[in-house]
Amino acid sequence: MNCWHCNEEVEWEEDIDLPDPDWEFVTKLRCSVCEAYYQIFLPRGGEYEYVYEDPAPILSLVPTLEKKAPDEEPGE
Repeated sequence: MNCWHCNEEVEWEEDIDLPDPDWEFVTKLRCSVCEAYYQIFLPRGGEYEYVYEDPAPILSLVPTLEKKAPDEEPGE
């Protein structure tokens, strides 16, 4: 999975079982580049219906990160 903000690969940190009737466990991920932190919850049992909304309004609010070019040597 790639980071939403900088598009680098995120790293798995841990899975935690949840004592919740609706959620089975949470997976924690972190981006080592921009330090974004993710928690992904898995619903408990049954068939799941995932609803995807148009992300365009959300994307306009998310800043983008760009890698800086290395400084050029004097005279280049």
